Amino acid sequence: MEKQKDFSDEEIKEFYRHPQIGNRIIRSMFGYEEIATAELYHHEWWNGRGYPYGLKGEDIPYMARFITIVDSYDWHKLELGYDESEGLTMEDIEAYYTDNKATRFDPEICDQFLAFMRKQLEN
Repeated sequence: MEKQKDFSDEEIKEFYRHPQIGNRIIRSMFGYEEIATAELYHHEWWNGRGYPYGLKGEDIPYMARFITIVDSYDWHKLELGYDESEGLTMEDIEAYYTDNKATRFDPEICDQFLAFMRKQLEN
């Protein structure tokens, strides 16, 4: 996978709007309010350094905290250039989530995710 060029300030600003844009699209569909809320806040970090609002800890809706972990797993896998047949090793997963636990990720959900991944990789 080839790295993209550096983005302009305007492109970065537009990128950071994607949670609000996704929220509006999902909210327009009847019955998806909880998912729309999770979309809006899925880039908030446990330590308050995320975006778009800088929410911290349990102020971030639970579903958004959960989606943050799953979304970052998918992104991490793509960024490292793994394809579906290779996947990440458990060592890769452990290191990434341990490094980001309680800063980016809800520690409890992070532990649950790691336990789930260990079980999946055992099978």
